[in-house]
Amino acid sequence: MAGSLRTIVCSIFVGIFLQRYSITIGLWRDKNLQKEKHFDGYNCHYLLEEYGAEDIATTSDGLAFITSGLGPYPPFIKNEAPSAIYVMDLNVSPVRLTEVTIKSSQDLKLNPHGLDLFEDGDKIYVFIVNHHQDLSVEAVEKFEYLIETNELVWIKSFINPDVLRSVNDVVAVGPDEFYCTNDFYSTHKTPIQRMIEQYSTLKLGSVAHCNEQKCELKTSYHIGMANGITTRTIDGKTEVLVIYCYDDKIGVYEILENGDLTFTRTIASSPTMDNFWNAPDGSIYLAGNDKMPLGSEVLRILSNSDKMEQVYFDDGAEFTMASIFVIWGENILLGSPNHKFMACKKQ
Repeated sequence: MAGSLRTIVCSIFVGIFLQRYSITIGLWRDKNLQKEKHFDGYNCHYLLEEYGAEDIATTSDGLAFITSGLGPYPPFIKNEAPSAIYVMDLNVSPVRLTEVTIKSSQDLKLNPHGLDLFEDGDKIYVFIVNHHQDLSVEAVEKFEYLIETNELVWIKSFINPDVLRSVNDVVAVGPDEFYCTNDFYSTHKTPIQRMIEQYSTLKLGSVAHCNEQKCELKTSYHIGMANGITTRTIDGKTEVLVIYCYDDKIGVYEILENGDLTFTRTIASSPTMDNFWNAPDGSIYLAGNDKMPLGSEVLRILSNSDKMEQVYFDDGAEFTMASIFVIWGENILLGSPNHKFMACKKQ
């Protein structure tokens, strides 16, 4: 009797794993959405060949901040990479990368992942997820950008090991306030548990909120690898959008007056999407990799809508493992965590 029960329980867990894994690799996707679709009318070239651009955030006047050199970030990226933050003016074509000088009284051991910015009058505050090169600390770093000297001046670190466990992405909602995603429950200090959590596709991700120095969880540990995060306002209500990387969905939460989140619905998406970028026209773009780990895909959520359309699809021949997409004027940017960074100029 006990043996039969164990067999049944194991069969259930194997079935759940196979169902989740088949979604993750896009096994059940519409084949019509897996046909090549490139940026017609654009000339493309690679700005970075090896260490990519994991995330991009833009100011209202077209200044782009870029994280590059994510690593290590196990179990996905095991090797160290030369970390850097770049800036570029998207109003100039062709675009040019310029590395930003980081000024800090602390040794930040920068290992940058997601980022976002907040414009407060003439000040630009930049928030960067930092795993530290030795994986000893999980933090979100706050900087002020000085455009005259092209410097990011460090202000402070948000650190809370009980809340900021495995931070992936961040969205700033004030000069000293943000929401962020924990992709896993397991931290870098428990690598075996982290690997089991990743390969078993357990849904233990979460969303956290920090205001000044107070950080607290705003969801339970139930999200299948919470990845990219952003906000938008529809009909006077501000929503937080979270990519469920292990599912083919985006979770939508309403922000309450006290900062809490209330889940409202999901939006159908492609699996293994990575980061959001909010366009000036109100539409939201998201990039990810199709048929892990090779292909790339870009989707667009229409302004004031949950409707979505496909913008780009590649099987990996042109671009591998997309993580972020930006379109501004004559320029298109497509980044990846640890591969290439591509810029395209309208012909």
